Amino acid sequence: MNNFQNRLSTVSSMYSTASMFFLFFCALSHLYYIQFEKPTLKTLKPAKIALTKGRIPNDWKNKPTLGRLHFDIDADLRNYFNWNTKMLFVSVICEFSNDQYHLNHAVVWDDVIWNKEDALIKYKKKRGEYPIHDLTDKLQGTTANLTLQFQIIPWVGFMVTDRVTVENAVTFIKTV
Repeated sequence: MNNFQNRLSTVSSMYSTASMFFLFFCALSHLYYIQFEKPTLKTLKPAKIALTKGRIPNDWKNKPTLGRLHFDIDADLRNYFNWNTKMLFVSVICEFSNDQYHLNHAVVWDDVIWNKEDALIKYKKKRGEYPIHDLTDKLQGTTANLTLQFQIIPWVGFMVTDRVTVENAVTFIKTV
């Protein structure tokens, strides 16, 4: 005859197994649901581009060339919010290459979107939060792509990353 502890263990094991299967199927259904969604990016273009001499952390001796970028963005990510979306992490990335490094990524701006109402992103002349820095200090004359990248962070399941790239959107031409 089973005692109370054995019965409790059996019941809790059954419920935890059933809960894990339920959460697993929720995660799979979320992946299936968002695969058909596409972002609506109407505008992603630079509004103002400037090259300046400045200092970066951990290198106070040198003054490398830094790119400062203001941009216009009009994107609608509301269709990514559903019953399982906790938040979106959205960023604008400047991608360029040089002789030494094949592909460089520099985050210009990022934001966390917590609800569906804030997922309509419209900014004119939005100032980039972070400067663009090339390790070889040859940013002048470089052509770069602007990319809107976002991660869908669910309550249950797998994080999904998607991106939309605007080719040759930025050209750094002169030093101020």
